[in-house]
Amino acid sequence: MYIFSEAAYFGFLQFTYSNNANKNVDDTEENDCLSSFVHLAASTRPWSLAKLIEAYQLRAPDFILSIQTGNVYDNDPHKQKSGIQTETERAIQHGLTDTARITHPWVTTSCINQDVIKLLGNALHRDICGRDVPCLGFCSWNYVPGDHQPVKQSSTTSTFCEMRYSMDNEHPPIHKYMMTPSANCDSLNSQGQLEPSHTHFFFFDDGSKDVKNMLLKRQEVEHELSISKVLRSPISGFQEKNAVSDSDIPIIMLLIGGDFATLAATCKGLAVGTPVVVVRNTGGIADIVAQLCRKLSPTDELAQFRKSIYIEECKKELKKLCLKENDAREQNEEIGKYVDVLNEMEELIIVFDAIEYNAKLEDTIADAILTGIKYQNENWGQFFGQNTKAALLLWCAVWGKDEYARELLTDRKAETAASANNAEQDKNQVISLAQQILFEALHRNTVPFVSLLMEYGASIEELTEEQLIIICIKTMNDDALVLNKSHVNFTSVKRDAKLSELKKYVEQRYNGYLRQYLNHYVTKENDREKKRTKGQLVREPIGEQKNQTVASLLAAEIYAAAANTATINKQSLRAISE
Repeated sequence: MYIFSEAAYFGFLQFTYSNNANKNVDDTEENDCLSSFVHLAASTRPWSLAKLIEAYQLRAPDFILSIQTGNVYDNDPHKQKSGIQTETERAIQHGLTDTARITHPWVTTSCINQDVIKLLGNALHRDICGRDVPCLGFCSWNYVPGDHQPVKQSSTTSTFCEMRYSMDNEHPPIHKYMMTPSANCDSLNSQGQLEPSHTHFFFFDDGSKDVKNMLLKRQEVEHELSISKVLRSPISGFQEKNAVSDSDIPIIMLLIGGDFATLAATCKGLAVGTPVVVVRNTGGIADIVAQLCRKLSPTDELAQFRKSIYIEECKKELKKLCLKENDAREQNEEIGKYVDVLNEMEELIIVFDAIEYNAKLEDTIADAILTGIKYQNENWGQFFGQNTKAALLLWCAVWGKDEYARELLTDRKAETAASANNAEQDKNQVISLAQQILFEALHRNTVPFVSLLMEYGASIEELTEEQLIIICIKTMNDDALVLNKSHVNFTSVKRDAKLSELKKYVEQRYNGYLRQYLNHYVTKENDREKKRTKGQLVREPIGEQKNQTVASLLAAEIYAAAANTATINKQSLRAISE
């Protein structure tokens, strides 16, 4: 159990190591990073914790990747790894890295199974992914063994101790704690050690080590985050008036190994329509579920006869696993219920096998999310209306699936070609849908997808003022956690006041770029120097923009404004802007 010299409710954790045996391969660099933590009561409601996470103002996630694992993982340190296991671990690490490069996920774990968490930490390292990936760990305050001592640091030891947060013009300090292994730390007993790969820890003070309860509580928090309207907004603290889609943030479970508690959490997620990617050859529950799904996949005449046999085999394998754990009798009573869920929700279970030809985990994760969207459309589509297709197009924008998006935008024309009136009405619907998705594509910097949408009638000129402001803010503040308080005040009660503050901020930034350009342009005497400086000065503010589409729009506006105020080269400047 962690021991603090004084009550610790929130702060930062920095990890230190007494010897190289306890270090991860990348910990030399990660040691300078701080992980935020919050100490919570066991009775904390999931809704309240979701609101706390919203307050961090992290970038809105494309989806939530929930790592499902347990103390069962096929990685005995005393045995040499097989070629299949080595290839599987390599595929997991590369797949998670590529997923973080392509998309912007949030990753959640239960801080258990250090081998899997180390694999996750290596995959999500900033130097490899190219960006910080929010990784949230949820566990009991008493779960982690007492072989680590968090020691509060004095304010003179590090500049990090001077970090502060602003609230009502007061600046209370945020404390930093060093995570140092104690002298009796057993490096082999590492199932519960915390890993510095997490950006945020949430410790529940429930006085127990019940992993199952923690897994289920984490799922409840994930659900609250999924339906959060605040997180679905691309700008922290501001909700768009006309959102593209009311669909929830997708949740995808990644099952690696796992014990009986993991099975309970996985089946609970499946029961509410959450897809799961099962990584084969990782042992435990993952291999049992993968084997069942592979056997149930054939659909020949004898499939129904064999299904009952395969289900009984699965139950026997689960009972064997129960014998290795406590409360085997109680778990045996639950096996039938869990197997029924696996059988009923088989379409939401996607098996990933690293040794298959051209197998990529990132593609499997994308397919699983698509499967989940289609499942929701088929079962609850009547409640979403036009948003069913919008959710699919958003998936295309996130994963760069241009060809599938083209199919979605053209299939209505083929269905209603018999009637000219229906065809015209359908064309208008396609244009309206493409216009909605254009906003998402612009602030996500998916240039090819923007071009595709414009082919089907979407127009930048039709974007609302609010959408343009959000795109500019998102582009200029893409890597920041919070906009500077002196520019944007999100404490305003009325929504119109918030929009006005955002608009002022964009205008200030734009006018600053324009003044910088004009001042340099009119003061240069040499014509060659003018031309060089003109291009350079336009590129300087534009070069700050990682979003190519928004950068082009900003450049055109600067040249057009310069043409209106210039006394020479007016036609040249106007031609460039056009």
